[in-house]
Parts: sequence; C-alpha cells; structure tokens
Amino acid sequence: MASGYLGGVQPVPGKFHRWIAMVNASPTAPVFGDGAVHAEEPPPSLGGFAVCDEQWPVKNWRFLDQPMEWIEQIPRPPLPRARG
Repeated sequence: MASGYLGGVQPVPGKFHRWIAMVNASPTAPVFGDGAVHAEEPPPSLGGFAVCDEQWPVKNWRFLDQPMEWIEQIPRPPLPRARG
C-alpha cells in the first residue's frame, strides 16, 4: 500500500484490467520538517503495480495489495571468494 510519494508510473494495456502500471512508491508516509536526508519521505521505496478500468487512464487507479518484493525478501549478494 502506497502512503508516500508516487513515481515512475508506466501504464500499459492489461489482461485482467483495462490498464496496469508499474509504479514506485513508499509504504511510509512523508515526514515534513525533520531535516533527515531522505527529503521528507522515509525509505524504503518499493516497486509495485496499480490497475485502472477506465477507458482513458487518468483517474480511478488502485494499488495492488503488495509490492513486487519487500526489502527483506531480496537475497543478500554472495560474499567475495578469497583469492589465493
């Protein structure tokens, strides 16, 4: 569920909905005036999908319930091998 800023909306014709879009949004609501580096929107920012059934996709978008992947689900990169 998006609670912060939304960006990277890329709508394309959908299979189960008239439109589907890949979006980038934060599940964390913006915090104004705390002076933090994250510039008013605490991380993480997650990729997910939104759908719309309007003929022209300018209103009535709704977010799907889950992001593509939660940060905790991303596997850690392998440790470098020792040379020698």
